[in-house]
Amino acid sequence: MCPANSSQEANPFVLALIDGDGAIFQEALLRAVINGGTEAGHLLYNEIKQHVQQLYEGSGAWSVMVQIYANFDGLARHLHSIGILSSPGQLNAFAKSFNLSQPLFNFIDVGSGKERADYKIRGKCARLAN
Repeated sequence: MCPANSSQEANPFVLALIDGDGAIFQEALLRAVINGGTEAGHLLYNEIKQHVQQLYEGSGAWSVMVQIYANFDGLARHLHSIGILSSPGQLNAFAKSFNLSQPLFNFIDVGSGKERADYKIRGKCARLAN
């Protein structure tokens, strides 16, 4: 999670930035494709809300924003090669349903290249800290 600056304190929110290349969803959710993406979004939202409420009193009304960054082509090929997805294109369907599951959730394709997800996450945290 990234720290909030003083202008954000009036309308607090939680921002979870996730490296999707290194942290994939449960196999059952990925195999369920569209329904799995929707369920993944709801499960992640509930887990984040619960975690934040344990850490911060009065955080029940805070908005939850999630941005997952991944190389879709590489991740889809990997998931297909190990038999989790029946075709690489299923990752796009999963991501779309994940994005629609919560208004502030985004599963973002950063393209191919080493450390692109890390680059996006570091840049986002740096901008929020200023």
